[in-house]
Amino acid sequence: MDGIRSTYKDAAQGSDRHPTSWRRIGAATCIALLANLLGCQTTGNTSARRVGEAWPTAAQAPRVAPSTVPPEPDPQASSTPQTTTLENSVIATVNGTPLYRGSLVHLLLAGHGPGMLEQMVVLEGARRLAADRGIAVTQTDIDREYDRSIRQLVGTATRSESDTFDQQAGQAILDGILARRNISEREYRLAVERNAYLRKIVTAELRITSDQVRREYDRVAADRLSIRHIELKDPAQVARVRRLLDAGVPFPDLARLYSANATTAQNGGALEPFAADDPDVPALLREVGFALQDGETSNAVRIDTTYHILRRERLLPGRTESFETLRPELEQRLRDRLTAPAMQVLYRELYDGADISIYDPVLRDAVEQRRGAGTSNPQSGGP
Repeated sequence: MDGIRSTYKDAAQGSDRHPTSWRRIGAATCIALLANLLGCQTTGNTSARRVGEAWPTAAQAPRVAPSTVPPEPDPQASSTPQTTTLENSVIATVNGTPLYRGSLVHLLLAGHGPGMLEQMVVLEGARRLAADRGIAVTQTDIDREYDRSIRQLVGTATRSESDTFDQQAGQAILDGILARRNISEREYRLAVERNAYLRKIVTAELRITSDQVRREYDRVAADRLSIRHIELKDPAQVARVRRLLDAGVPFPDLARLYSANATTAQNGGALEPFAADDPDVPALLREVGFALQDGETSNAVRIDTTYHILRRERLLPGRTESFETLRPELEQRLRDRLTAPAMQVLYRELYDGADISIYDPVLRDAVEQRRGAGTSNPQSGGP
């Protein structure tokens, strides 16, 4: 475990400018478990999502669907008589035909097993690392992590964890996300606990300098741009949306209907206002956005593998409070910005460094297939 320290410590103590921090899901989630989650429609909430959550690029891990009917339990594949008996047990009948536990378990392992295994491996590794460092993670820490994920979903720009927010609205959004993505509440709670451990370990190493705080002040004191965007997957979708825009369909309505980024789609494509040098926003997007006039819509902008149509809303004046007045808020912003990428690094280090032996042949094949496809999703339910 000691070999892990240097990598994530560098991430935690690195520059406050993380050009790839906008990639995280989550996702996030949300959190960004979620951030990269979404796909739900809500009402009564028009606040913009954080930009850091709005630009996920890591591919969501696809389900590994079996190409044939799940095999009947094979006694030779079981290591003990007890396991054989359990797999051969009947858990239901369909029109009088028995459904065996082994068939269902194999199907679940093939489709959902690799992702759950990864989460459990990282959680176990984080627990051990925390114990080795003398870091205690309490139920209060886990509850606070759960609330943090709800705040991100609601899009509330709270300045401290004591600030109130619409918990009921956030829970409704979360319930919709979990239902759409077929994620159980228990699985989500597992990811939240994992993130609580990762966050506690990383923040123990986090150091923020006065120079970093001063640069953060310069950013918030600058003018910030308010824009909306529609994220699209291919040129054909771009052409369709452009035709509808030309026909007079309101931009927010098209964002809700067509944007591939459900985090911002549910708010009509609204992004949190950003400065011209905001490191959480892709440089090309900043350049195009600031070049537009208020109310003007851009041509499609390609960022990584997706296309974005932008509409400039207005330019907002920078904060006018003094440096000392804003300092606590600025330090918190920096902690949030530096903690997320360091958590991602630690997550990957814990998983890649774990000594894993998989005895179940179905799960082993699913894990190997996922690795071969390069679709591992280290931030399923990410920070």
